[in-house]
Amino acid sequence: MKAYSYLNNNVKSFPKVDQRYPFNLAIPLRKLKCGNGYTPANEYFNSADVQEALGVPLNFTSISWILAANFGLALPIPPYNKLPLSKQTGDYVRQAGLPKIEYLLANNVKAAFVHGDIDYMCPSTGAETTALAADWSGQAAFAAAGYERLQGSTEQGTDHGALVKQSGRLSFSRVLQGGHGVSAYAPSTVGKIFERTIMGLDVVTGEQEAAAGYSSKGPTDSLGFRQPLPQDLPGTCVVNGRFLKHNV
Repeated sequence: MKAYSYLNNNVKSFPKVDQRYPFNLAIPLRKLKCGNGYTPANEYFNSADVQEALGVPLNFTSISWILAANFGLALPIPPYNKLPLSKQTGDYVRQAGLPKIEYLLANNVKAAFVHGDIDYMCPSTGAETTALAADWSGQAAFAAAGYERLQGSTEQGTDHGALVKQSGRLSFSRVLQGGHGVSAYAPSTVGKIFERTIMGLDVVTGEQEAAAGYSSKGPTDSLGFRQPLPQDLPGTCVVNGRFLKHNV
């Protein structure tokens, strides 16, 4: 808990020095007009027509701050920011995530890591390291697999496609210029990745069976592929799968 608190206070805050939104480094903090970058889901899901369409009898609450503070970690919202570390359990960072991935792979379950590459808070480089660390029969083949450009997605707006590394049933996709809510930034790209993974096909083209002998080709890491941050990305909010401009 102390280690997390230190990182939270000293590393997580780096983007703010440059006045950048940590969940999407392309967005200046001054352009955020809707809290954490999302319009209030409560407003949408608690509207009568949406509730009727979904057939739900209860009101929607996006988060319980009491539960988040006691079973999560320090929140920057009074009075929860006064809660001492000794009273916080940090449940969500205590999960043994890697063994679960290894269990799935050992039992022939397909796994796809999908991460935006301009998300500072949950960086794609960390996810790639985790994928490489998974101990399974195809670990060496996955490490030796190359990066290829995803084919067949509709790249428009904030969707810039992806670079994919895959061997057999494990793939890692670096979604280009994608922020934290990666499917909102790159809906066509993420849709292709999901569809091809579910169907047991290679993520790059969707034309080959992703069997034990399949591996993508190219450089084994994607560090050589660089793109400048978008210079004029508007402050955006995400709701109902669409970007809404709130800064004009």
